[in-house]
Amino acid sequence: MILGLIKYSRISLTILLIWSGCLFSNMLQAQTIHKVRGAVSDFCFFEKHSEIFISTDQGIIECIDSNNFKVKRTISFPSLVDFFGDSIRPMIHSIDADPATGTLFAIVQGKDGFRDLYRISTNKKEQVISSKNEKIMMTQVIALNKLECAFATLGNELMRYNLKTSKYSYKSQAGTSVFAQLAYKRSEQKVFIADESGTITVIDVNTGDPTRKIKDQHLDMVYSVDVGATYLISGGKDLKLVIRNLDSGKKKNIPNPFPVYCVAINKDETLAALQSDDDNTISIININSGKTIRKLKKHQSSLTKLAFIGTNQLISSGNDGLLIKWNL
Repeated sequence: MILGLIKYSRISLTILLIWSGCLFSNMLQAQTIHKVRGAVSDFCFFEKHSEIFISTDQGIIECIDSNNFKVKRTISFPSLVDFFGDSIRPMIHSIDADPATGTLFAIVQGKDGFRDLYRISTNKKEQVISSKNEKIMMTQVIALNKLECAFATLGNELMRYNLKTSKYSYKSQAGTSVFAQLAYKRSEQKVFIADESGTITVIDVNTGDPTRKIKDQHLDMVYSVDVGATYLISGGKDLKLVIRNLDSGKKKNIPNPFPVYCVAINKDETLAALQSDDDNTISIININSGKTIRKLKKHQSSLTKLAFIGTNQLISSGNDGLLIKWNL
């Protein structure tokens, strides 16, 4: 009987160790962490020089090496005076880098609640659009090249601006609902603009012409959107991740117990990432099956962005000031 109990205990222990190992491998992945002052508001890549630009709510942009996360340089913006006469650090709402030159465009909190647009090169920072002169609620920017950018406004307009001529190439109204987020498909020069109605509007970035409206993606406000070669993914207030094949139009709805504030798709379109609960957990989804294959846990407050580097590396940022690289 004693020998039987020992044998049973060994079997139970083996099962427990196997289960624990599976759980551990599912929850924890190798990671590199960078901490900034304040919350991370946005980040973008300059792959040519293996750099990541990180913007914060404290008026700072840090450029770090994407391999070792060491800071290469820091860009700061001057303090503002708020409505009460107090000095405050400006929020940097959005940044994006031209993939050819690394020229950076940034939307920065400006005068009287409006926003300024800056262009930043290695040795120069210049204000392109001033909130003193133009009362525009710029929200998210795309770097098209070193002399042109496009940006969305809170009023759901997409505007293309030419720095050489100091003129707008166009101002295109994407819809009547409030802007939520955009994703840029650089290979086809198409902008996917999501809004609070649940609609996603596709705009040709060269002409400003709408080419497609996707009205059955969500029932309510879209919080986050990303696009690959074939798939469009998005998350929203209606508690679901939607994976849509842009060629066939077929979509897959994946229920989530929490509003989906951040999503991302990897380069070969096999994996999607999303914030899956109010405990700031990141779930990795198999695109084909729709099943969760990994969960990543480290952030101490809500996520602000997710983006893949290539196929097997994910970058996440949060209001806790953390930028984390996950090796999947």
